[in-house]
Amino acid sequence: MKISTRTLLAAALLVALPTSGAMACTISNWNGTNTAAAANTGGPAEGIARYSGVCGLAVDSGKYVVDNTPGTEGTYRARFYVLTKATGTVTIFKASASDNGGGASVIEVDYTGSAFNFRSNGAAVGSGVAGIQANKWYSIEMLYVSGGNFTASVWGAGGTAEVGNVSGAAGTGTVGSAVLGAVAGSTGAASLGFDAFESTRSETTAIGRLCRGDANGDNVINVFDTAAVTAERVNGTLASGQPDCTEDGAINVFDTNCVVALRLASVTCN
Repeated sequence: MKISTRTLLAAALLVALPTSGAMACTISNWNGTNTAAAANTGGPAEGIARYSGVCGLAVDSGKYVVDNTPGTEGTYRARFYVLTKATGTVTIFKASASDNGGGASVIEVDYTGSAFNFRSNGAAVGSGVAGIQANKWYSIEMLYVSGGNFTASVWGAGGTAEVGNVSGAAGTGTVGSAVLGAVAGSTGAASLGFDAFESTRSETTAIGRLCRGDANGDNVINVFDTAAVTAERVNGTLASGQPDCTEDGAINVFDTNCVVALRLASVTCN
């Protein structure tokens, strides 16, 4: 996954570095005390799904990555993708007051196996977002303003509309670190997938979703995206954009069909 210069805080989940002619995935962009390791990163060759680029993160209970870039942020916006599984309740994201997930919890996101629930400074925000399916990619974008509001929006599962959202009072507190993965709770026998994390200080500008089906990453849906998905399916040549058009964690003929359908419907990237 590539670093985006438009972000002011953390800008990437995973990066691919050349190693002896090959590409090796790394979590080196995460500058905190990570419990996830090299074995938790990779791509299809390692059996790890990714949403964008060539690297993804797959973690089970107690494995996570930490970003200590925030510095007492009163306004904090973050977006990430999670590949759901059939699990018990797991905290998949936490922003807290101090480094390495320490201090008071400011933002928490739980995945229950069928819903995403949100807490801001210890208080539930809304009633959560229900109807979440297993084995699907979802994007979650949150905006926290200390002393103001907390909002979150969920999209995914191959759909074209927002799955749900929450909004409510944020309470008061500042963000000093962010933790992503299986932060607390049990994933059971499953591993959850994560990709495409970004965070900013902007109260007004959304990070937004990546363009689904833009397999070659040029921000246009066209015949070249169909070719990129086919090349990955047939030849194992990894697409550099977002080839998992159906957002189910696998690249197959249904993704080719999905990209063709987007093309015929003249879908554009935002």
